[in-house]
Amino acid sequence: MLQKADIYKKLVNGDVWGEWEGYQLSVSDRFVCIWTPIGTPMHWKPGTWISSKHALAFFFPDEWYTMHIGYHEDGTFASGYCDIILPTPHYTSESRELTYVDLYVDVVIREDGSVYTKDQE
Repeated sequence: MLQKADIYKKLVNGDVWGEWEGYQLSVSDRFVCIWTPIGTPMHWKPGTWISSKHALAFFFPDEWYTMHIGYHEDGTFASGYCDIILPTPHYTSESRELTYVDLYVDVVIREDGSVYTKDQE
């Protein structure tokens, strides 16, 4: 059985901007991977929505980024997202809560493979 984990995305002022629940995937000792299935409620400061795609989030200890990869029910790529963040603690597959602080610079990969940055202002 996969272990549940709560994920919190915070702003630099300490406010929680987003939170959701995912499942730990033990794929590496070098990073933590969280799977969020289709249908998961995604609680964001502006409102709650239901995830329409599966997602994998990767947390690397002491790094300045986290990666989120979305994919459709058939397994095809939907989107990619890299948050520039404050380095996270050394989370492990035993961690049940993961928090990261967003530094407002994001790189997004669209389904068609094009790339853009957002929030850098």
